[in-house]
Amino acid sequence: MRRGWLSLGCVVLLVILGWAQTYGPGEIYYGGIRLQFSGRVLVAGTCSPAVQPAPGISQIQCQVPEGVAGTIELTATRTPAGAVNIRVESVPSGWPNSLWIQQLGQWVDSRSLVASGWGTVQAQYRFTPPAGGAGRRGGVGRGAA
Repeated sequence: MRRGWLSLGCVVLLVILGWAQTYGPGEIYYGGIRLQFSGRVLVAGTCSPAVQPAPGISQIQCQVPEGVAGTIELTATRTPAGAVNIRVESVPSGWPNSLWIQQLGQWVDSRSLVASGWGTVQAQYRFTPPAGGAGRRGGVGRGAA
């Protein structure tokens, strides 16, 4: 069995300074596997519409005020059913490294654990840009093993 990440590339880039935007549904195919993804970003401020710079990649850029909380909601579905993972790809210094995992009903440290499931996985990344974070970028990624 081939192991590794099938990159969903549902990467949300944040330009720190606000928004509420939906991305997806999107899907990619690889070796007979279909991976569907969708989500939304909930935060005060402004966001650009989702763009696809490459197949299977959705990007949203938002201006998020420092000190204002926001949430990125993520859903990934694999067909045929198989392992699906959602993980924090990268975050600016001072941002949280944890995901709320719907199936577990708890927060997990994404540096050591990813949101994993079979078939469909849902997760939330909650953040508050810290003071001095203007201009920094971060992303959340999804993949199938």
